Amino acid sequence: MFEGHEITRRSLLAGLAAASAAVAVPASALAAHRVENPLLLEMAGGIGLAALEVAEAEADLAAGYVEWEPRWPAIPEDLKLDYVSGGHYSEAKTLDGSNLQGERGRNVMVVKTDHLNEGIAAIRKALRRVRKSDNPFYAPASYTFGICLSAHEWTVELEKYRDLRIVAEAHEADQAAVRKASRIVERIARVKTARAGLEQVVGRTMGARPETVEGLIIQAQAMEAWQGAADWQKAMRAMDTTWAGDFAASLLRIAGAAA
Repeated sequence: MFEGHEITRRSLLAGLAAASAAVAVPASALAAHRVENPLLLEMAGGIGLAALEVAEAEADLAAGYVEWEPRWPAIPEDLKLDYVSGGHYSEAKTLDGSNLQGERGRNVMVVKTDHLNEGIAAIRKALRRVRKSDNPFYAPASYTFGICLSAHEWTVELEKYRDLRIVAEAHEADQAAVRKASRIVERIARVKTARAGLEQVVGRTMGARPETVEGLIIQAQAMEAWQGAADWQKAMRAMDTTWAGDFAASLLRIAGAAA
């Protein structure tokens, strides 16, 4: 069932064999001795719904990527930075907000509108300070971080910043439009909510004590539904739960009582 839990094949097979015999006992006879845990009966209907929501949410997200990733605007070459040792910059993003990977697994760096605005303001301030001096001076301007230029050269650079800002604004607007139209943020949120819901339902179900074969069946359905959880969820739960071992113990207990 779940890797990482202490459960022997022999005990599981013995329990299953005993449970098979228990199932043959008339329901009325079992009911006369034991009443199923009401929490398990309450959770039974929600297991399938939670699993279905996860499947549908993940399918919807996958469809969103297929439809909208090809439409994600390519980064204009003028906005890319091959290497940045300081100054203002940002990692380029993909449709879902992840960092865009370039060659050798390095993040692609870009200059954005807010960086350019900061640079324009810094250059203007520096030009006002030095006025007509021909001596090179420093202005903390965006991707030209650490460079000293003359007043004339900074004036030329200022015009470049303004032109580049037009490119950046258009690119960022295109990205925002595609991200909004794709509803990718909402789709990702739906998947996260669905997975959390499944984990809650399965956790409550497996945490309840079954009293009859019906309860065991409900828990078995929960464990089956749990296979649709994200790998990281299953790995985390495997570290702090003993669902498989508890299920085997309950199976043996109920089968022994019904024999």
